[in-house]
Amino acid sequence: MENQWLKGNNTILTTHLLGLISVTNNQIPDVDFATIHIYPEQWLAPNSSDEIQLAFAKRWIQVHIQDSSSVVKKPIIIGEFGKSNRFAGYSVEKRNNYFENVYYAIYSSARSKGPCAGGLFWQLMTQGMPTFGDEYEVVLEESPSTANIIAQQSRKLN
Repeated sequence: MENQWLKGNNTILTTHLLGLISVTNNQIPDVDFATIHIYPEQWLAPNSSDEIQLAFAKRWIQVHIQDSSSVVKKPIIIGEFGKSNRFAGYSVEKRNNYFENVYYAIYSSARSKGPCAGGLFWQLMTQGMPTFGDEYEVVLEESPSTANIIAQQSRKLN
């Protein structure tokens, strides 16, 4: 279930909604940090371009980081992000570009002591598990370029 995120009186996206309002939910005192997921290829119009998806993802992340800092006043992590291998036009290079952009947003926030200092791609798999894949799997042994991007992000945040 994905959440809507309110910015003032406007929602920047309404998808798969069951009435959850992330800002309000994350202001509950027992919630230690906020999380978001980001799947623009599922949320936006079918066949939206990679450029539109990436622009949306950048905006989605920045709005959440800003609100987490100024409204929620808690840390935030990107709890899930990924690029489906089942959508037309998929390539490892496009996935790598998407990961680099998400990681750049995380790193930029962390570097400036902002509220976002981590993100988890969906999902890490190992060879020999093809029936467990869900179209977002990353098998590091099969994608050394993606493994390198993930390793670089880990080193930068260290």
